[in-house]
Amino acid sequence: METMKLYEQQILSEAEMERMRLDLSSQVQDRAFVRQVAAVPEEEWRRTGNNLKRPRGEVSSYRFRVYVKGLVDKLGMTGGMGVAICDQDDGLVFEISKGLNAKEHEGNTELVELKALIEGLHIAVAVDLKKIKIVSDNPLLYQYVTGQKHPMTANVAALANQMHLLL
Repeated sequence: METMKLYEQQILSEAEMERMRLDLSSQVQDRAFVRQVAAVPEEEWRRTGNNLKRPRGEVSSYRFRVYVKGLVDKLGMTGGMGVAICDQDDGLVFEISKGLNAKEHEGNTELVELKALIEGLHIAVAVDLKKIKIVSDNPLLYQYVTGQKHPMTANVAALANQMHLLL
């Protein structure tokens, strides 16, 4: 019985990710069409009118920015993380934020930043984004991603390994 519930949850999750991928594809293509229409000179618009073709390409051909941020308060009691995915024109296409309790972040901003990055990568993979640029104001994340630095604590190292599997 428990196995059946897990299977149903996985199917629902996969269906939700497919719906998100299609929605994202539609948003990106709609924005591209609006830019195309806006770029048509007035003279050409009078001649061609409504004969423009809507672009229908793979979302994977677009470049996206994945903005990530993790924060912990000075007392180390509360924290949170946020992820925003923007298209090539910085139009917001996806956003999520989560509060974290002390047990989840252990008062460690580095841990929360990595969790935010992993969350962003999971979302990018789930909606089939092929070209992404990770944006963070934390230089330590850059060093982890590029392999210039390795985490000193076991829990941060485990998250860094998970991040590298997604890259």
